[in-house]
Amino acid sequence: MTAPVLTLRHGDGDPVFCLPPGTGLGWQYTQLTRYIPEDAPVHAIQSPFITGEREVSTDLAELACRYADLVVATAPDRDYRLIGWSFGGNVAIAVAAELRARGHRVPSVVLLDSAAEVPREYLERAALVSPAAAALLSLGIAVPPTEFETLGIADAVARVRATENFMAHFDTDTIEAVIHGSAWSLTVMTHAQYPVFDGDVLFVRAAAGARVLTAEAARRWEPFVGGALRLVEVEATHAQMLDRTVVDAYGPELERELTR
Repeated sequence: MTAPVLTLRHGDGDPVFCLPPGTGLGWQYTQLTRYIPEDAPVHAIQSPFITGEREVSTDLAELACRYADLVVATAPDRDYRLIGWSFGGNVAIAVAAELRARGHRVPSVVLLDSAAEVPREYLERAALVSPAAAALLSLGIAVPPTEFETLGIADAVARVRATENFMAHFDTDTIEAVIHGSAWSLTVMTHAQYPVFDGDVLFVRAAAGARVLTAEAARRWEPFVGGALRLVEVEATHAQMLDRTVVDAYGPELERELTR
């Protein structure tokens, strides 16, 4: 499961590509396939950290070019529909703009609770904690305040294994890759300069939980969307956006967007 691109479903139609969230793991998008047109192949790009790299540029434009290359190499000469949850949405906007700049059609982009601006609380926390601690906190894994500044990768892996998090039974290399990649994604978002995508975007907002992205915050994507920005809401937390029951709640809107 460490390939740069995972094929979640084969098909003969125009493809749908899912861009990697902060974890970098492509298989997390599996539940979405139930609401993607049956003839569409579904591919999930994984972050360079999952494929074994450790030194990766934090420049969003470079990342967009890299992922656009993977999209075109995987499915040449097709129309491309893009989906991204969390950090994957930030990447999706940039990749869509890059594909359009190369002359490709991008009929649909779907953002699943992606923040155009890094929340202030994240920036303030990142300035006070180690990269490993910041990564765990962004993944919803508790870190004692006494370890905020000192937590290293090895101890972070041990903390993941001690939880009921879905990663607890991963091998050490994969957990380390997720931790490195999560910390890296926060850096990318902090310094990101977004291009304008000249098409329409569906934004699905998670409206429950302690860390809610407000409707006003979701509208901050408007300067980077040349077409219409359509906003729908679902009663779920950010972390639940790819869970089966939550996907069932917004799935009909997703299907509508991908088939129009």
